[in-house]
Amino acid sequence: MEFSSYILEDFQIKYFAERLKEIAKNDFGGVGKLAEKIGLTNLSPYTAKNPKEPMTRLLYRFASVGIDINYLLTGEIILKKEDFEERFSLLEARILELEAENYRNIKRIEKLSENELKLTKEKEALESDKEVLLSQVVTLNKNACTKALKGQ
Repeated sequence: MEFSSYILEDFQIKYFAERLKEIAKNDFGGVGKLAEKIGLTNLSPYTAKNPKEPMTRLLYRFASVGIDINYLLTGEIILKKEDFEERFSLLEARILELEAENYRNIKRIEKLSENELKLTKEKEALESDKEVLLSQVVTLNKNACTKALKGQ
């Protein structure tokens, strides 16, 4: 469909009205304040339950106060180069934070692995000591029994 013959469908106009109310509330403090800002007494014909289709002059007025007309009409956001650069910078900074966190986590895991190895060696040493002590206890018990039998 060519743009020149494009007419907004009813559901598109309703979404337009919803987006208009959302933008008015979030960016201008309400529909009344937005109307005032663009030199109209009210915008109710465009925000009603069955809203009126916006005309070019109205769209121009919205654009003049910084409203993204593409978003208003379609719900799609088209980012500008500056937006991409800003988002890229934010993502780059977040990546650096995550890399630093990842490095710290790797070091923690290495430390835990070292501690686990130490504990395993200590456990093996204790098991060995336990066997030696049990062997000594058995020997002492034998000696004590032998002495007790001899002493009878």
